[in-house]
Amino acid sequence: MSILESDESMQLVLADNLATVREKYIEVIEHTKDMNIHARWIYGKHPTDAMIQSHIDRQEMYLFMDRQNVVGMIAVTMYQGEDYHESLCREYRMDGFSIL
Repeated sequence: MSILESDESMQLVLADNLATVREKYIEVIEHTKDMNIHARWIYGKHPTDAMIQSHIDRQEMYLFMDRQNVVGMIAVTMYQGEDYHESLCREYRMDGFSIL
C-alpha cells in the first residue's frame, strides 16, 4: 500500500491487496441492516472479485486507515457500470446525470 495522505492516525492509502478489500466488503455486507435497500450488494454478484481487482489494477481503490485498521473504502471511477442501471438511482436520472 502506498500512503497518499496522512495525519496523526488516519491515512488514505491506495489498495493493492484483493484479500483485504474483499474481507471488508463482506464485513460491510454482513453487518449492514437492510443492505438490499441501501446498496443492494450481494458478494459474488456485486461486487465480484474481478470488479474489485480491476479497481485495484487501475489504482482506483482507496482505503482509509486508522493506524493499522481499515475504517473505510472507496473506488473512485470515471464511469457508471451497467450494474448500477438496475438500481434505484435510475429513478433519479436527469439529462444523463444520476443523483445519489
